[in-house]
Amino acid sequence: MNERLIVSHIAAEEFASILRRVPALEDARVLAVACSGGPDSMALTLLLHAWAQTHGRQVVALTVDHGLRAVSAQEALQVQQWLHDRGIAHEILPWLGEKPRTRIQETAREMRYHLLATWCQEHRVPVLLTAHHAQDQAETFLMRLAKGSGLRGLCAMRALVERLPVKLVRPLLTISPQRLHLTLKQFQQPFIEDVSNANHDFERVRWRHTWAALTQHGLTLDAVLTTIGRLTESQNLIDGQLAQMVTQFLTKSPYGYLIVDWQGAQVLPAEAIELLLTHTLWLFSNKGWQSKYQAVKALCSDIRKGQRRIFTLGGAIIQVKGPQLLIFREVRAAPPPQVLGEGAHTLWWDRRFLLDIEVPQGETITLKPLGTQARSKEIIPTRALLAMPSFWREDNLFFSPTTIDDTINENGWLISVRSHWRKL
Repeated sequence: MNERLIVSHIAAEEFASILRRVPALEDARVLAVACSGGPDSMALTLLLHAWAQTHGRQVVALTVDHGLRAVSAQEALQVQQWLHDRGIAHEILPWLGEKPRTRIQETAREMRYHLLATWCQEHRVPVLLTAHHAQDQAETFLMRLAKGSGLRGLCAMRALVERLPVKLVRPLLTISPQRLHLTLKQFQQPFIEDVSNANHDFERVRWRHTWAALTQHGLTLDAVLTTIGRLTESQNLIDGQLAQMVTQFLTKSPYGYLIVDWQGAQVLPAEAIELLLTHTLWLFSNKGWQSKYQAVKALCSDIRKGQRRIFTLGGAIIQVKGPQLLIFREVRAAPPPQVLGEGAHTLWWDRRFLLDIEVPQGETITLKPLGTQARSKEIIPTRALLAMPSFWREDNLFFSPTTIDDTINENGWLISVRSHWRKL
């Protein structure tokens, strides 16, 4: 769809057509939408609510109060009032605790997704929608281009991201912010203007203000979206080839480590081996695919030289063992201890294990890597045990899985640990 030809608001029929192209919504009866109160998220929330009313769905809007500005709590309450007046369910999620002094936007973004995903997990809501639009997509592309990102990075944001057990959906990536403003006018809905959008200390804001100059040289939003689309087609082709290599040369252990058939993979071109190893490390990493490109090339070279048997990279320990590479989570890179209170919890822990936990009334339990308490077991390497999840009551080990799909279910406690690796 050519945005240059469309300057009108988003009609209900067009929005319904957009959502029909999102398979993740087919079976979801309850949908969450991130709503900061800005024009983009307000437009998405109102469009989604109108759609849900005619499709038998329920919508809950979630506002994260970062507490970074004195008026943030008041703004969150204003959003709540606006939405309640329209019959839209709404929850405010406060960010408690000490706030960062550096990397403010990056840390706030990480905490925002954590709070949103946690709420969705606790309330068994499978899909979270966000209002990222075409201008956001173009800015992401330019930011990654400036950092020398590879193909995957230049594909910018994806319309669907699996953040188990929540699916993140971005339905507006081809829609301009101008059309979202027009949509709000059609709804006669006011919105909150975030003053941080004018703060040039933030990288995205600087790119946003640079955009006007770029358009004078003929760079259009439509052209950037076309380029992203073509790059995505190429990336999808590579992903298909990568999936074949993963099936042939990579084994995902249910105990949270990986086995690479290094000797067998030598039939592949060097670039393909590097791609396979990059993907293998990405399964552990919280960072982007391309962040380790040069480091992976150096790692492959060092492994071929055979001068060392143990390497560390990207939060993983790589051990050369005969014709194989055994790749373990580095304990210090595993998630920090987390205290869970009474009630039900569903967690995707370290992108390797899916945990279902029921804590009895009045009880708490601490989830953390097993660490030095690991004891060698016949079928589980010690390095794997070190970084497996464990559950503690005070200073006493309460439960640690020792077999596949291990479960404890007694005296009101339920702890289930299942292997669940992130997907390509």
